[in-house]
Formats: sequence, structure tokens, C-alpha cells
Amino acid sequence: MRQSKLMQNLTDEMLKLKKKAKRDPKNWKEVSIRARLDRIEKIIIQRYGTTYHLAVTNVGHMIVDEDGVVHEPFKTN
Repeated sequence: MRQSKLMQNLTDEMLKLKKKAKRDPKNWKEVSIRARLDRIEKIIIQRYGTTYHLAVTNVGHMIVDEDGVVHEPFKTN
């Protein structure tokens, strides 16, 4: 299933940009990173729903295998 590859790529890109994005951007480079992050988050929310977006942003990552099956991340309690 090709959708899982797209889902994984979008999620990886979002998590990479989240590390770089500033809350209050001060120059054009920071603004462009923030805008790209917002666009990718909107795409993820529209395609996969807010539940997936919240799960990924709160946990940090989600495991999707090649068949498109989403597995629960490891819980460290």
C-alpha cells in the first residue's frame, strides 16, 4: 500500500520541522520553516484526521509498517 509511505514521509517531515520551528519567528528563514510546518500539519489533519495528528505530536512518532498498519508506540510508564 503506497499510502503508508506517504503517511510516514509526511510524519517524518513534520517531526523534523517541529524541532526547527520557533514559536515567534524573527527572520525570513524562521518564517518559512513555520509556514512549511503549518502546511504539512494541515495536510496531515485533512488526510488522516486530528486523532492521528494529536497522537503523533503528543507521543513523538507512530509506527506504520509497509502494509499500512498503524501500531501503537512503546509506552514508557
